[in-house]
Amino acid sequence: MDAGQNDADCEKRRVPDLEETCRLQGQDEKLDKYCDEATEPEQQHGGSVARGVAARALPGAAPAAAAASAADDSAKAKPSAEDLASKHKESDTAIKGTSDLRAKGAAHEDPAEAAYMKSLLGDKDVIREDGRRVVLTEFRIIKEGAAEDVVYKLDTPELVKACSKKPFELVEGSNWKLQLKFGCYGKELVAGLQFVTIIKKSLFTVADKLVIGSFAPNGKENAYTYPRHGWNEAPSGMLKRGGYKAEFKLIDTDNKTHACVPYQFKVVKKK
Repeated sequence: MDAGQNDADCEKRRVPDLEETCRLQGQDEKLDKYCDEATEPEQQHGGSVARGVAARALPGAAPAAAAASAADDSAKAKPSAEDLASKHKESDTAIKGTSDLRAKGAAHEDPAEAAYMKSLLGDKDVIREDGRRVVLTEFRIIKEGAAEDVVYKLDTPELVKACSKKPFELVEGSNWKLQLKFGCYGKELVAGLQFVTIIKKSLFTVADKLVIGSFAPNGKENAYTYPRHGWNEAPSGMLKRGGYKAEFKLIDTDNKTHACVPYQFKVVKKK
């Protein structure tokens, strides 16, 4: 085969290759144009196209985004505690202190109810110079069948401290109860006064919390007995004998502790 024939054959082979190359280049140009058209709206709308594609690619993305948006709106709409406090307005009919209570009680249409209110509130508020609002005057241990009670005077802080240095004795299995006497002072009711007690001996612990009630600051003596009904039973058995440490507190509804009295007692063997 001569050289001319070889050149002709090569030319025939190059022509299809060139046509294929042009066809592929044309497809690339179309693809570039499509991508440019898709990118332009995304730039104009802050990436909304991409987010739309992502939402279609992830079926749960749209509901999650909607829920997050709703949560943000709810958080913005919910007023803060400061906002609520600033908008609070006390009712004109709200009772403002014990003097207001006395006035309303005296004006009650039922004379019996008016007299009852007066007996609860007293004639006036009594304010102590030391500022104390609840003052314990006596702590008494009552033993079933005993001729005398064990009495601790608690008029002063010194007497309260001395209480724990004078333990009383209980016979194992015997019945007993304690009684408190106290007065309330100030310009406001002592609301929701609670009696909180705890008794300990090594790993043995007994705790209790009871609501005594609300009291007017009239300085009158009030009494509380624990338990109100029935008796406490002293522990019994060899392991339960011995010394116990205990304390009780008087706490109001605002969680303010008005009194805390530690004391001790000893459980002895029954004769």
